[in-house]
Order: sequence, then C-alpha cells, then structure tokens
Amino acid sequence: MELIAQVNEAGTGVKWESPARFRALLEKHAGKRIAVAIRKPRAKRSLDQNAYWWAVPVKVLADHCGYTDNQMHYALLGECFGYVAGPTAVVVPVKSSSSELSVEEFTKLIDWVLVWAPSELGCVLQSLAEWQAEV
Repeated sequence: MELIAQVNEAGTGVKWESPARFRALLEKHAGKRIAVAIRKPRAKRSLDQNAYWWAVPVKVLADHCGYTDNQMHYALLGECFGYVAGPTAVVVPVKSSSSELSVEEFTKLIDWVLVWAPSELGCVLQSLAEWQAEV
C-alpha cells in the first residue's frame, strides 16, 4: 500500500493526502510491528497517455495484426521492454502491465511504437498530439 504525504518545511511532520486511509491502515496494524519506507512518489502514466494508447496504437495494430486489443497490448509491452522466460520456458514480457509504468516509461513506450510500427509492420500511427487535436 502506498500513502502520499507532504513533509512540512521544518522536516518534522507530514500532511497526509488521505488522512482517513492512513488512520485505517494504522488501526488495521494496531499492536503489530511494521516497516515503513520513505521515498518520493512515482508519477504513474497520465490518463491522456492511457486513453491514447488503447485508442490508437493498441486498437490500430490489433486490427492490423488480427489480434484482440489485450493480445496486442501484451505483445507491444514485450516488444518494447523485452521478454524473460516464464516458469515453463515460454517467454513473457518483462513489463506485463502498463498500469505500473511511470509517465517517463509510458512516454518511452509511445515514442517507441510510433517508430516501430511503420518500420516493422508498415503501419503508420497517429501521434498523441494528432489524436488529442481530434478528440
């Protein structure tokens, strides 16, 4: 579970984005020993990136290749980020879900597919900016 907080200027306290979630989590672990890690929150993919991803690259390439949208999505993640051997030696994508990608990783994926699709599949895709101008 990840909870986000803002550290005060003095560095002596925090203001929780969701105090109720924080309290509920503490209550759930009352009397128990827990570990707490502090790090900068990771920015996840943007909603625009995700909407574009499924509307343009995934949809257009799935139709082009005869795959379902989910099959194409999974295949593109593997082609972009690489594959590893699964438990039965069948290869699976290193990154099997886009929901955990940072904005930077999702940008890399989108930039990559705009170059890869025409060169490998002969399929030119509309850019994010072009798609946003039409929506």
